[in-house]
Amino acid sequence: VPSMPPWPKPAWGMKLGHRVAAIRSTGKFIQNDEGRRKMLEDMGFLWRLRTVSQDKSMKGITFQQIYDAVETYKQEMKKDETEALTIPVTFVVPDSDPWPMTTRGLPLGKKISMMKGKTFLTKNPEVAKKLAEFGLELDSKTA
Repeated sequence: VPSMPPWPKPAWGMKLGHRVAAIRSTGKFIQNDEGRRKMLEDMGFLWRLRTVSQDKSMKGITFQQIYDAVETYKQEMKKDETEALTIPVTFVVPDSDPWPMTTRGLPLGKKISMMKGKTFLTKNPEVAKKLAEFGLELDSKTA
């Protein structure tokens, strides 16, 4: 939180993202305090940013989120249209525009790497076609 108005002085310098992550993952700062929980709910606090996926390896990430993130990655990061699209395994979607809100913080590189594997593609053949539309090489060992 910036140390300036209009932010309240008690919040100046607070690492708000860390606090929100702790609330979502462990309930820290709201444990045993229904008043705080209700206050967050009344403000429209999003307890889960991602919807639950049927595929356990996706851990709550939908294919639509992956698709939207790859689409934005291609628009923002790919410089040479003649080369295959590659996404580093360490790439995490930034928490800023033009990235869709539902994709921010997504470990895209890890998910693409997992999705490019034969096991995943065998179980999800429709995914191979969608990813190939972006120019992703599905038989490559690197993501």
